[in-house]
Amino acid sequence: MKIFVIPIGTVRGGVFGALKRSLAQVFSADVEMTARRPITEEAYDFQRRQYYANAILDDLDDEFIIDKKEERVLGILDADMHTDPMNFIFGLANHRTACCLVSLARLRPEFYGQKQDRELFHSRVVKEAIHELGHTFRLGHCRNRHCAMYFSDSVTDTDAKKAGFCPVCRKKFSSEQT
Repeated sequence: MKIFVIPIGTVRGGVFGALKRSLAQVFSADVEMTARRPITEEAYDFQRRQYYANAILDDLDDEFIIDKKEERVLGILDADMHTDPMNFIFGLANHRTACCLVSLARLRPEFYGQKQDRELFHSRVVKEAIHELGHTFRLGHCRNRHCAMYFSDSVTDTDAKKAGFCPVCRKKFSSEQT
């Protein structure tokens, strides 16, 4: 298994080291950082002041030709994004193309008026990356609020998760690998 992690636009916060180690462990994968890609300006919604995640994900889908049985693409952007009908999202995935996205914007404690906390921020990024990559393996949302596959309606939900799958989702993930 190989996971390509792609910075989209300018990504700050030094998240890639922790992300690479965690994804390698959870997915038993080789994690490769790629060159930064520009963020598609056509995806920007000036009225909402957010990026439309589906347009960015479509660009990733178009740009990367991968072996969907053996490879995954994870785009990381440091911008707020949404998808219909949601006001905002932490991430988005497409299991058919094996590509997914995570936005860092609302994972930062500073977004909520709190002081900067690098450890908390990195923890949130890892959990949401695991969640979105889980969707690329056809894992749905889990009812266990401590599982990475639990739907995060708020950052509080993300904080309650663990950086890994519950036993039920781990079993589903393992069955997808065979």
